[in-house]
Amino acid sequence: MNDILFREVNKHDYNDLKVLINDAWHFEKYTNNPNSVKHILNANMHTALLTQNYTQVAELNGEVVGFLYGRVDGRSIPLKNLTHLPYILFHGACLLLKSRHERNLVRGFFNLIKVYTKLLQNTKSEYDGELVFFVVSSQCRGKGIGKQLLNNYLDYCRQNSVKNIYVYTDENCNFGFYDFNGFTPKGRLPVSFDLHSGEFTFDVFIYDREI
Repeated sequence: MNDILFREVNKHDYNDLKVLINDAWHFEKYTNNPNSVKHILNANMHTALLTQNYTQVAELNGEVVGFLYGRVDGRSIPLKNLTHLPYILFHGACLLLKSRHERNLVRGFFNLIKVYTKLLQNTKSEYDGELVFFVVSSQCRGKGIGKQLLNNYLDYCRQNSVKNIYVYTDENCNFGFYDFNGFTPKGRLPVSFDLHSGEFTFDVFIYDREI
């Protein structure tokens, strides 16, 4: 781990971040239009950056190989985060104006947000932190990078008196990581997307963890 640098995210990381996001979620399976994939990736990246007040990337030999965004209640969201809102609106509008299929995709992502909200409500628990976004390159998994990113965030939570955090994940991701790192599954619901290849349905989970 001596050659791994952990630091805050910056604008120069954005292209690397999008590569990692697509490495995890493979948005090309949602649409056969490469430009639409770019819009989805940009909207996804900027949405996550809008809502966080903690960021950290893991850099190996000058390359970003993992990142974690978190939110801690009681600490304000930086005003600079608002700069991400125009990008979200722009890339979302580009998708809405493309075709019926792309509009269905946007509808699917809004349905996903509704599922997230329902999962959170169903826990009937109070949380003071959220693990907003967490990705490690598939080539670098198993090297302890993800665990260190998580431990750094948990230390930050302890420093800010956070007691209980939650995270959303789904069956397309490495959700087993949470099972082995102190998280407890609290709910599970399906979500569907109307894709060019047909309906794509998968289960979404919410996990939580006491600090």
